[in-house]
Amino acid sequence: MSSLGGKATNLAILESLGFPVPPWYAITTETFERALGDLRERIAARLAGADDLAAASAEIRDWVGNIDLPPGLEDEIAAAHAERIGEDAYVAVRSSAAGEDAAGESFAGLHDSFLFVRGRERLLAAVRKVWASAWNERALAYRRAKGIPLDAIAVGVVVQRMVEARTSGVLFTANPNTG
Repeated sequence: MSSLGGKATNLAILESLGFPVPPWYAITTETFERALGDLRERIAARLAGADDLAAASAEIRDWVGNIDLPPGLEDEIAAAHAERIGEDAYVAVRSSAAGEDAAGESFAGLHDSFLFVRGRERLLAAVRKVWASAWNERALAYRRAKGIPLDAIAVGVVVQRMVEARTSGVLFTANPNTG
């Protein structure tokens, strides 16, 4: 399930175990690669030796945020959306990067998420923005600091129905500082 990225893989596991997971679907890392196409080389060239991450980040995010989607992708997303979520529902559009939940790395909060998205054009714009956020300044700095290659970024996207929560929280099964 690596083509789903970390979040989507975990959602699939929870769903397969029978947990009540709000309806969702994923846009795979392969789709991301298809959408990037030749832009991957341009991004690598821009990052090669870039001292000013803020400037490089802004330029790359603009490129990715304005890419043309591969033929048929809009229709595939619309079909998945209609089948899994429903056309009028609000959704969360979140990153599901490869390695995002790997041991030793935490990409929590590094990539952008978009909440209460509704409508085809807003959804497609949010998907592009999630992809672009893989090159935001803090994500690039984190990857550099951890020695994670900048030329192998792979981002899936989770689109999930928004729910009206009564409560929410985070559960740690071990102290995150001491294990």
